[in-house]
Amino acid sequence: MTTVCLKMIPMYQTAYSSSGATYIYKRTGSTWVQEAYIKAANANAGDSFGGDVSISCDTLAVGAESEGSNQTTITNGSTASTDNSLGQSGAVYVYKRSGSTWVQEAYLKASNARGFTFFGTRLELNGNTLAVGVGGDASNQTTITNGTSASLDSSLSFSGAVFVYRRTGISWVQEAYVKSANIDSGDGFCTPSLSGDTLVVGAPGEDSNQTFITNGATASANNSNSSSGAVYIYRNNSRLYDPGNLSYSSLGSSSLTLTWSSAGRLATGYMIAYDQGSTPPANCSSGTQVNALNVETYNITGILPNTNHSFRVCAYDGSGLYSEGVTMSFLTLP
Repeated sequence: MTTVCLKMIPMYQTAYSSSGATYIYKRTGSTWVQEAYIKAANANAGDSFGGDVSISCDTLAVGAESEGSNQTTITNGSTASTDNSLGQSGAVYVYKRSGSTWVQEAYLKASNARGFTFFGTRLELNGNTLAVGVGGDASNQTTITNGTSASLDSSLSFSGAVFVYRRTGISWVQEAYVKSANIDSGDGFCTPSLSGDTLVVGAPGEDSNQTFITNGATASANNSNSSSGAVYIYRNNSRLYDPGNLSYSSLGSSSLTLTWSSAGRLATGYMIAYDQGSTPPANCSSGTQVNALNVETYNITGILPNTNHSFRVCAYDGSGLYSEGVTMSFLTLP
């Protein structure tokens, strides 16, 4: 039995049948209201925009696994390809909220886009990192490609893959193309989950008869236990102690409170770097620096009122080595 990480697409008889949409609701106290209704910038019938969604703070990722453009690059900004020559290749759209307004920040396509690969089958967004599952990816690669490329092989149908993207400032880039060490046809390796430096990927169609955990980089090549399934865990050693979920509160005329989530066991403290303008400091050694010590909330004072500011919060270890950090931008209130 072959298990594939895809979803049924309902069909309705309209001009843009199954083009899809995403609705955003906001709670104030105990009351929920609709904040936004989002359609793809290149909406077309059958795209299934909204087939999967993931939200992290003020960022939203929306999958459209049946979108059909032949683009193989990332468009940072508010546009999207109107080409429809590569049916069911799939796309992912990233949106950012400023105040109560949502705008498209990026349009993502697989760097090896092909028809019927369903890029965007599953999504997981965590801070500045986005993992995109591709249920129909068919390459026979059994390694991780760190960087912006991906295999063009198509010999293992519906083996699946996960693309990992990273945001710096307002730009998204592909960081990795992940395939399992024992990839095979029908594995459906395409269900990601993210937490800090760790990526977990489910493969419900994997077939080995193993009944124990393998710690390390190998995996069973046995295929005698059809669709028994497997889970793979990956670690990004370059981000062992990135903080997450940066947010703000208590916004005043010249101050605000920043809050973030733990960077893990390797962090011995946090550095805040900020500057005027819409682009966060390139790292925590630039801009105006504030040493927050070993806390996860900090009140910053003396900020110029009615001026756009951008922030980066980094963790550091005992040697003073900074993580890449998490960022945000907003307009201070008068």
